[in-house]
Amino acid sequence: MLAGLVSITAPCPVVEPWAAILIGLCGGVLFYLSCKLLLKLRIDDVVSASPVHMFCGMWGVLTPGLFATTKNWNMAYATLGDAVVESCVPDSGASACTLELEPSFACTFTPGNEASCKPTDASTTAYPEATSTCVYTPAGDPLPEDGGVPCGIFYGCDNSGSQIMAQIVFILAILGAETALFVPRLCYKRPFHQDRLGADIGKTEGKGCFLQPGLVAPWDCSASS
Repeated sequence: MLAGLVSITAPCPVVEPWAAILIGLCGGVLFYLSCKLLLKLRIDDVVSASPVHMFCGMWGVLTPGLFATTKNWNMAYATLGDAVVESCVPDSGASACTLELEPSFACTFTPGNEASCKPTDASTTAYPEATSTCVYTPAGDPLPEDGGVPCGIFYGCDNSGSQIMAQIVFILAILGAETALFVPRLCYKRPFHQDRLGADIGKTEGKGCFLQPGLVAPWDCSASS
């Protein structure tokens, strides 16, 4: 369950419900496989934090580049113009002189009723042979600003490729930062004689790469006994 929740955390505002279910299920499979991988590499993770938060977290960060929809991206990150407002307005057609010839032509409508969009009674009386017509526009979602909005590669919008690359770069940046902070700490020779996990874990003899008796990180930077 935690694997699924972590997997859907990053993409939750930009994916559809069916994609959220799929992402969570894939996160569960990834959790199981990553646990097996750590055991095979002889890396001890007693609470399975790495499978849940690292592997499933990376999967979650990647998924907006796969399953994000343009509509959800717009609503989540406000990459939008103004909302489309319901209206019924005069349409002068191709004639540039129509509005000047019929300056007081106006339209009226009942909100939510397209069929009610028509010239006002005053306009019909003033311009019995009016060439202007009334055009109804329903209310709608805000339209995206110029430049396009990203989506997942499965939806094929113009920016889908750039979005998946952005997700990959973000994952690599996080891995680089965490590696730079964490690995030196493992390898630092600090003057303690007992691992903080408890007396039954064993002696480190001052070498920081020791994780558990018989289990040593694959990047072992100092011999441990």
